[in-house]
Amino acid sequence: GNNTLLTGISTYNRTMVRNASLMGSISSVAGTKSMYIVKGKCRRTQINGTVLINESEFKEIDDPDDVMRLIQERNIDKGDMT
Repeated sequence: GNNTLLTGISTYNRTMVRNASLMGSISSVAGTKSMYIVKGKCRRTQINGTVLINESEFKEIDDPDDVMRLIQERNIDKGDMT
């Protein structure tokens, strides 16, 4: 499979939500995954297929496979599977 991962890091704000949404669109077209590391409070688990992971939560993950697993789990959260 394609292990390319688009990533971003930011506090949760309007710009970040827009970027995460855009990354999600790019990811679905390119067949990649996208993840945003959120500093501070995080209101959602994903936006448009871009998985949101709290920075403190991300720092606790040692194994890259666990990151991919988390992304896959949260990516299913969106409920509107097309």
